[in-house]
Amino acid sequence: MKSVLCFGDSNTWGANPNGVDARWPRDVRWTGVLQKLLGEEYYVIEEGYNGRTTVPTDFSDRFRCGIEGIQAVMKTHYPLDMVVMMLGTNDLHFNYATNAKLSADFAGRVIKKLRGWCMETGNRIPEILLVSPIRIGKDVENSIFWGFNYNSYKESLEFPKWYSKVAQALKCHYFDAATVAGPGPDQIHIDSDGHRALAEALAVKVREILP
Repeated sequence: MKSVLCFGDSNTWGANPNGVDARWPRDVRWTGVLQKLLGEEYYVIEEGYNGRTTVPTDFSDRFRCGIEGIQAVMKTHYPLDMVVMMLGTNDLHFNYATNAKLSADFAGRVIKKLRGWCMETGNRIPEILLVSPIRIGKDVENSIFWGFNYNSYKESLEFPKWYSKVAQALKCHYFDAATVAGPGPDQIHIDSDGHRALAEALAVKVREILP
């Protein structure tokens, strides 16, 4: 059985854009759909955390910092065949003063830390599939979620440009989530159709990488 860790934020956790606290059921979330599509030969591990960033630290919740959490997650689930990482949306919260390029660079730092931990501990280095996040909605300033503005939307349009460069530089696999999914009514989180479309696209990628 091939183990696939999905490391992300609320769009991996499955936040429902139709409600503040609502969560899509397991069979709607892209990780759950991915498991069903891949079948019993694969084990899909869902590691989504609301508000998770790449490197920026939310001092009200330090667990949200991806680079600080990746080692604990790896220790929990190793050995792994693949890590699918989709982070960056929360980096564009205006408190962090981060742009798309910085977010992509930060994602690269998380990948380097992941690989470094594997090398230090003698564990197998998994294949990495870096996924650039969906775009943020144009009307995000009117969202129920505080902290995003029009600049957050504009920067999110640049995710594919910079994430693809980081993936190439670090010899990772790459996919652009915005080609198949977009934000729902809250301007940040993926709707049910988007979850299925993302799962279908990633199933193809996973099978290509881990046949």
